[in-house]
Amino acid sequence: MLFDEFKKITRGKTMWPMIINTSALVYSSGWNTKEFLEKYYKCKAQADMILIMKGNFGLTLFNEDWVKDIHSEAFEECLLNPKKFQQRVKLFKKLKNKIEEIYYKQTYEFIGKEDINKFAKRFKDIRNLMWDLNGAILFSAMQVDKDLVKEEVGRIGWKMTAENIDEIWDMATMPIFDSFDKAQMIHFLELISSGKKLEEIVEECQYFTASYFDAKNLSETLKYLKKVYGKLSDQKNAREKLISIQKEKKEKIEKYKKWYDKLNIKEKRLANYLQLIMETRDERKNIFNKGVTVWFRMYEKVFGELKVDPSLIPYLTYDEVLGGVEKIKKIKNELAKRKNGFVMLLRYDGKRKKELADFEKYKKLLQDYYKSSLVKKGEIITEIKGQVANKGKVQGIVRVIINPKKFAIFNKGDILVTVSTRPDFVPLMKFASAIITEEGGITSHAAIVSRELKKPCIIGTKIATQVLKDGDLVEVDANKGIVKIIK
Repeated sequence: MLFDEFKKITRGKTMWPMIINTSALVYSSGWNTKEFLEKYYKCKAQADMILIMKGNFGLTLFNEDWVKDIHSEAFEECLLNPKKFQQRVKLFKKLKNKIEEIYYKQTYEFIGKEDINKFAKRFKDIRNLMWDLNGAILFSAMQVDKDLVKEEVGRIGWKMTAENIDEIWDMATMPIFDSFDKAQMIHFLELISSGKKLEEIVEECQYFTASYFDAKNLSETLKYLKKVYGKLSDQKNAREKLISIQKEKKEKIEKYKKWYDKLNIKEKRLANYLQLIMETRDERKNIFNKGVTVWFRMYEKVFGELKVDPSLIPYLTYDEVLGGVEKIKKIKNELAKRKNGFVMLLRYDGKRKKELADFEKYKKLLQDYYKSSLVKKGEIITEIKGQVANKGKVQGIVRVIINPKKFAIFNKGDILVTVSTRPDFVPLMKFASAIITEEGGITSHAAIVSRELKKPCIIGTKIATQVLKDGDLVEVDANKGIVKIIK
């Protein structure tokens, strides 16, 4: 059983909150391997993962120790050797431009004229660009909080008071860039403002619907655009909204610059670092989405020609992609079986193992394994703590949502409790009176979007979905980072 092997190699290590909505196609392609991490970090990351899938959903669990190690390296480099650190940023921008060029060139029309036997190599080339980009700035994935920053500042020998760091934190963690959700909206508004109709921009906006699991086809993307941006699909409304967003951003930047200009050199470097880790992690998401979208454009054609159900594309592994069209022909029946339950062990050294599995059984095993590293057996918890992402204090009914596509009920004013949020959570985030996540850090999606929505938000609780239950009445004190179970 692959769970036993995963447990053996990760025993004693701290687990990262489960990553939701993941697929074999994306996660078996090697982002967690030494091939892409040892280029940029001295430490041996040992980022071993286990992935489980069923239907149109997947979950991934891995240990988090290595993320802190690579963050410490990058933090020291940025504050003590900023010129060297800028090489990472330049590489990020260079690879970003290459991926964007591929996305806008390799349209359905372009791909439709191509020989499907070329796609395995093209998949690998795009994969190399994506994971090189990701590796260079993966330190930004760390769940950064004030305590960690104070620890890192002390470690590099800088003499800054806790109060000084608190002040910098409060200002420098307010994003002055466009979140990836906002960047998508701006892209949409610019296209509509130029006079294009909704149906004309669907393919260009297809990356909006991509995720760690898949990329939606054009029909599903059109439905998404109508649902999310329907009221802004009029040229006049789009222009007005765009002007409003630009004005708000300008005001934010001016306020930030007025504060920033008063800082000394060390304070500016710390502020720059906090802004940069938020921006690069967020910007990375849309670039990543564009690469995944091209993968799915190509393999929609492959599966179409082979007369294979395209919903099975996420169950294809990286090794099988490299095997080319003939390999896919041989495993058509196997792919169909995987949709009922599938598990993969993905090692840091690049080795991969896979087997059919009972999804619900594995899900419980992983949840229990994760919980056991955080909560003592039999311990009764009535209060959980996390980091403040956005301040506020409310009471409400808990709704634990793991898969945003599947939930029984969510009423306006309910408290959204989840592992981490992604773009498909945004409609629920808008309805919620507060947001609680297990994943943390100022670079997290929940942290950035909750500030834009002005919703109370507590992140980095680690155990929220393990302790809180649907229907619980809780008090969310996002001024102090505390959630109390009332009833």
